[in-house]
This record gives sequence, structure tokens and C-alpha cells, in this order.
Amino acid sequence: MHLILIFFAHLFLSSNSVSDQKPTHNEPMPAPTSQEMCRAKLIVRAEYKGFRKKGAKISYFDPPLANYRVDKVLRGKYDKSEISIRYDFHDGSPCREPYDWSFTDNLMPKKGSLWVLFIGENGNPHTTYRGDFGRTPAQADTGLDVCQNIPEVNQPITIEPISTDTKA
Repeated sequence: MHLILIFFAHLFLSSNSVSDQKPTHNEPMPAPTSQEMCRAKLIVRAEYKGFRKKGAKISYFDPPLANYRVDKVLRGKYDKSEISIRYDFHDGSPCREPYDWSFTDNLMPKKGSLWVLFIGENGNPHTTYRGDFGRTPAQADTGLDVCQNIPEVNQPITIEPISTDTKA
């Protein structure tokens, strides 16, 4: 009887050796990089105007749509003065929502603030490179401090420049 059990144990263990098994999980996503982000085909500097819900409820993986007014096209072509962006709260790495996460308006940018948006996909809505990693606060003068070597492209649309004057 012992001999039979040993035989089946050996058969089972040899057929399930670790080296023969394929992984049962996905490999972790590599961390986003500024170098990769700066390769975006469309980069704009834009003023945050507000947001709207996509569905019934905003969640970590079902974010709102952020609305921006395009101030300057820094790379690529974009012929509209407004752009809607899926406002992800992560860079695409997490598999689960953080335990105590809940949406509040404070998670959104200040209205009127300037942002450089590294557009990752042309879609409706647009997405930024790796979600929240592809949005960075802009400097009013250049907007591309994060990517020193990106050549500016002539802006294909005419938009009044954003006023930095605080007097109305």
C-alpha cells in the first residue's frame, strides 16, 4: 500500500514540476517613465475648466471626464479649442481600488490651472499617457519643463492666450 502511495505521489509531483508550469498571473506593469511620456504624439498645454460624470457614479476605475481649454499645442495637431480627458486617478498599475478611496471634488485640479497633457490615445474621450502620470502642472511661460528636448510645433489653431493678469 505504501508503495502505491509513493508511486502516485511521485507521479503527481513530477507532472506538476514548477519548471513545466506556466505563470498563472500577469507580470507587473513596468513603471511609467518621463522619457516614454515625452514621446506622446499629441502634447497640449491646457486650462482646466471643470469635470462631468461619465456614468452614475465616479469611482477609482470609472473616473470623471475633465474638460480643458487648449491654450497651446506643443506637439502634434489638434484643431479644437476644447479637449475632454478621462481623468484617471492612477497610472494603470493598480489592480484594486485603494481600501479607503472615495471621490471628492478636492481630487480634481483647481479651475483655471494650467496643465501639460501628454495624450496617449486618440479616442473619445482622450486619455493621457498612463493616466495620472501623463498630466503635469504647466509653467505659464513654456509648459514643457518636464521634457527639455521636445521641439515645439506651430499651433494649428488660433486661441486667445490665457491671461495671467488677476485683475478682471
